[in-house]
Amino acid sequence: MDIGDAFLLVDKRIDEHLWVVISRPGENPSEVVIVNLTSHDADKDDACILDAGDHPWIRHRTCVRYMDARIASEAALDGLIAAGSLRPQARASDDLLGRILAGAQVSAFLPGRHRRILQDQDLIER
Repeated sequence: MDIGDAFLLVDKRIDEHLWVVISRPGENPSEVVIVNLTSHDADKDDACILDAGDHPWIRHRTCVRYMDARIASEAALDGLIAAGSLRPQARASDDLLGRILAGAQVSAFLPGRHRRILQDQDLIER
């Protein structure tokens, strides 16, 4: 697992969103920050708005849902992939990853612990 990797949960009843790794697992394998992409509408965070073409999975106006960011261990994510519970997708491009991190910098919804991990890795400013 690496920063920019993306995946879907195989069981769509649990979750149908694309998830993207936005921290560096090699620097902190026990605390990997992941965020999901969801359809954009007026009541959602607009810190990072994406459109079709920004990633092969995106088909319409989409946003990063920072409030639902999660922390998982690299071992747990790799185990879920090996078990067939997560399906890897196309990696986020450098541009897309940069936009997601820029949104994390300004979003009021990114939880504090997640923000500190990104700050500790110098991915966003303090």
